[in-house]
Amino acid sequence: MSTFKPYLEQNYEILKSSCLKSGKLFEDDKFPANDASLYRFQKFITSKISWRRPHEFTKNPQFIVDFIEPNDLDQGQIGNCWMVAAAACVLNVPEYLKRVIPDGQTFEKNDYAGIFHFRFWIDGEWVDVVVDDRIPVNEYNEPVFCKNSVDKNEMFGPLLEKAYAKLNTCYEFLITGHPRDALLDFTGGISEYYNLTRCLPTTEKERFIDPNILWELMFKAASLKSLFSCDALVNSNQKMEQKVNNGLVLGHAYSIIQIYEILNVGGQFSEFRLSSGKKPDASDKTIRLLKIRNPWG
Repeated sequence: MSTFKPYLEQNYEILKSSCLKSGKLFEDDKFPANDASLYRFQKFITSKISWRRPHEFTKNPQFIVDFIEPNDLDQGQIGNCWMVAAAACVLNVPEYLKRVIPDGQTFEKNDYAGIFHFRFWIDGEWVDVVVDDRIPVNEYNEPVFCKNSVDKNEMFGPLLEKAYAKLNTCYEFLITGHPRDALLDFTGGISEYYNLTRCLPTTEKERFIDPNILWELMFKAASLKSLFSCDALVNSNQKMEQKVNNGLVLGHAYSIIQIYEILNVGGQFSEFRLSSGKKPDASDKTIRLLKIRNPWG
């Protein structure tokens, strides 16, 4: 059974118990509600920021509305698509998200103390990161960063992002990164990276990996509950966040939520998911599809 080391020696249970006993909401002096937690070098948000607790900017705040799913996370005004994309992948596998997002967290009156916690794999061990629930909001009383655009009163997303920002010193240090690095922090797993420009059907000598072999690797890995992300690289003659003909945004990261094969069997199309454990088909009658999610929602 995994143990979780309190980050910065802040024990969630002890701090919460103390707050409930005193009747005072938790205020995190290790990640205070001020500019030092937003940035250290570049003031990337120029609009006025206020730090407010959820009940101060939304009605009936809830940690989780109904259940957690990848679509609960939408990127805000910060270039951390890599982190949001990775988190959405984790939310797609219940046993993984329960490790990162512990049960029993709530805004219910008798158990609410303004403190929440999340777990990450850092430097070879699981750490438990506590945060208070003061969220950066703009002049319109809306969260500036990660949020749920549909269930606006759901708060686990902004708080998960805040805990990850704390782990990385401040929100500014979440700007730019690789989804595979965040996936490691969220799972403790091992990442593999494939440059798809080297998987194109060229001569065998130039090819890094055959596309059919790559698909089979993904097919098998998904059945083992591996997680996948992808990003669209920017070439020298292209612009950051330029939308290309296939709809993808350059310099942007995506979650791969599901992998499908559509097979034409006897004139009938049948859908097979990777998790079914069926061996992938390499015939010309196979349509291969990835269901990917944009962190912009």
